[in-house]
Amino acid sequence: MPYVFLASRGLYSRPVIMDLIAYLNLLDNYHESTACYRVLNIPVFKFSHEEIIGFLNLAKKKAWSLYETIQYLASFSQESGEKIKILLNLVNKHTVLVKVKKASEIIFAFLGDSGYLKYLSAQEPLKIKETMRELNAFLKRTKEFEAEDEIGSVKNFLSALALELESGEEGALAQDPEAGPEMIKILTVHAAKGLEFKYVFIVNMVELRFPTTERSDPIELPDALVKEILPEGDSHLEEERRLFYVAMTRAKQGLYFSWAPDYGGTRKKKPSRFLVEANLVTDNIQRPTAKVETQNFASLQNAPKFNLNLPKPIYEPPKFYSYTQLQSYDKCPHQYFIDHVLKIPKPGKHFFSFGQSMHLTLQKFFGAVIQSRQATQTDLFGNSVFANAASAVSLEQLLRFYEESWIDDWYEDKKQKEEYYKKGKKILKELFAKYNGHWPKVIGLEQGFKLRIGGHLLYGKIDRVDELESGIQIVDYKTGQVKDEDKITNDQKYQLLLYQLAAAEVLRKKPANLQFYYLEKNSELNFLGSQGDIAKMQDWVITTIKKIKDSIKRNYFPHSSDPCRYCGKNSEIGEISSL
Repeated sequence: MPYVFLASRGLYSRPVIMDLIAYLNLLDNYHESTACYRVLNIPVFKFSHEEIIGFLNLAKKKAWSLYETIQYLASFSQESGEKIKILLNLVNKHTVLVKVKKASEIIFAFLGDSGYLKYLSAQEPLKIKETMRELNAFLKRTKEFEAEDEIGSVKNFLSALALELESGEEGALAQDPEAGPEMIKILTVHAAKGLEFKYVFIVNMVELRFPTTERSDPIELPDALVKEILPEGDSHLEEERRLFYVAMTRAKQGLYFSWAPDYGGTRKKKPSRFLVEANLVTDNIQRPTAKVETQNFASLQNAPKFNLNLPKPIYEPPKFYSYTQLQSYDKCPHQYFIDHVLKIPKPGKHFFSFGQSMHLTLQKFFGAVIQSRQATQTDLFGNSVFANAASAVSLEQLLRFYEESWIDDWYEDKKQKEEYYKKGKKILKELFAKYNGHWPKVIGLEQGFKLRIGGHLLYGKIDRVDELESGIQIVDYKTGQVKDEDKITNDQKYQLLLYQLAAAEVLRKKPANLQFYYLEKNSELNFLGSQGDIAKMQDWVITTIKKIKDSIKRNYFPHSSDPCRYCGKNSEIGEISSL
């Protein structure tokens, strides 16, 4: 049966993450032989065990670091030389990048340039998903560090990571135990707190294992500071008993215990006292003789073989769908598989960074516009009057929000970054001049919603909602090229049509206009969907979701074309089989 081990901690001890940390350490200090050894063992570099042992012996003989050793062998070893040169060239290339790029960018560079991401993506689908979950968690931690650290360099990241490890931090590993695919989920009692499962198996129920004799030295608190009533007896045993209760109460329908007298070793095991206390076993169980055991095993040799005909493990369909997911599948099912099923991390793009910077700026600015409208002033007679929103917000404030929101990741070089920064300032100045103080009456920013169509649950966020005399206006910002209405495809319109339906059914507001606002030229494209347009959008949603579910059921996500222009069939990720 397929299984997965679930843990909320331990990210930094996962093999792939340890490989990445080792490579970063190698870039930071070539002569850290422990890191170099770990890197040499990464499968993409194809060093055999015998080769690495030879490197270690020569390093010890010459009193060299392991890195100095492979540098020497690159010129003199015919067998290993080519493989060593590939690794050294990679290290040299990334050493240059370390000086100007952030830690997350170096990680992506290594994953792509070394072919490691392609290697990891060639595993069986379930293994890919587990690995990508770990990669995404590590990259999330890296991005969190970069948001806190002004430089975000590899050296600073490694220093912060070292402090975490020294303090006992193991790295958070978020997950959803209720999510698919259907498989056995193995987890500790601590990790199971707050969760429920249809069937629960509590294994290894033997004395000295559960309850365990291991106990950490607690930090003693003076009794005077303890406000609760302290339990009598062995506090460690009581804590183990409490955990046993937690484990049992995770089961919805079936609860099973297992123990065995022999788990290896010289001593036979006794059943856990918890099983005895619960009258599930007696503490004087008769031990079978060796002869009887032999006979029992012999009888099993002629036992009938069972063929369960278990289906291949498949992925679970999403509980929620978004427009982005549906559009991704519509363009290329294989790209959907990579992005939304396996969730393989990909390096960012500078235009995404720019677009996010502009969105954050406008969100903050129009938030200030809303606050200024809600502010009140008192006139000479003590009457409350609304403050003038136009005078309450300024260009300086808008540009300050831009500076605060600027994301400088994934630009090719300093020149490109500066060009986009100036471009953003120009756009915002033109936007401020265009409105000339006559700001729209904004009533919603990043307005979230959940909507059910054909029994399927969809979610989304609307960039901006304005109040008009005839209803509301739904605005979606675009940082790409300006398009005329006749050049917008149906699936692009479906995004705002979905928002139109959500506004009417969820927000209980009457949509009067849908607007794509193109920041590049500060121009607008306005339209409003008819009942027929809404019906077509709903049909597209239902049809696409049915296709997604069918692909998941059959484990089949083909490319939309060959070569595929959407997902880069020959990209650094490589071809991934979903079967």
